[in-house]
Amino acid sequence: FHAAATTLDSTTSQTDDFDNTDIGISYTNGPLTVMVSQAEGYGADSDGDLDLTKSTETSIAVKYVMGDFTVAAVNAEDDNGTSADTSETWVGVSYKMGNNTFAVSTKSSDNSNADDDTFSIKHSLSKQTYVGLTFLNDEGGSDETALTVGHKF
Repeated sequence: FHAAATTLDSTTSQTDDFDNTDIGISYTNGPLTVMVSQAEGYGADSDGDLDLTKSTETSIAVKYVMGDFTVAAVNAEDDNGTSADTSETWVGVSYKMGNNTFAVSTKSSDNSNADDDTFSIKHSLSKQTYVGLTFLNDEGGSDETALTVGHKF
């Protein structure tokens, strides 16, 4: 057993109950990490009815590290009780070679414009500082490129 967490938030409460609940657990054994989480939330529709807008998202993630090579996958299912339920699957790999880390990932969604591919490289300048370049190829047409600089204190 590695970690467990739960959060309750009543900031948008329309009733005496909590409107949002999140719980998650992860387990690590050697190079393998498995995570499961579930989030439930409510919002009010135009009539103030919370039950019609309840949403439950369940996520499962797996990561396996083999030396400098890492493989990870995540599946998220969002059930909001309507025909607009969504499902997304993400798969990614990274490889560390010297001071550089190369990563590639792809996300597939049942929403026709939500698939994308990401390519990145990160170069460590020291144990605390790095620079990175990431390119997002978005099927929806909003491709993005980001340059990052990070420092750990």
